[in-house]
Amino acid sequence: MREKISNKWTQTIILKPLSIQDVTSFYTWLNDPEAIKYSLSSFQSLNTREAIDKWFISVVNDSKNYNWGIFLTNSNTLIGYAGICNISTANKLGEYFIFIGDA
Repeated sequence: MREKISNKWTQTIILKPLSIQDVTSFYTWLNDPEAIKYSLSSFQSLNTREAIDKWFISVVNDSKNYNWGIFLTNSNTLIGYAGICNISTANKLGEYFIFIGDA
């Protein structure tokens, strides 16, 4: 799934699946206190490359939730990730999340 979003105030972004190669951006973001200040509490404990790799592999391979990278269209730069988790097929609902690591 690919979604393009743009308006006159922002650059165009595209949502696309994350790949293992995208983990390098997360090394910087998850070790930046300002980037994770209001994020998941689990991000607070991901402070080594090994811990981030393990978490990121689980995100990329997660088949129960939707996880997409947020990329700038012009440069294909990863600036964050978003998705839907805790999906209930019975109730037809889930929780949306977004993390912007680089603005």
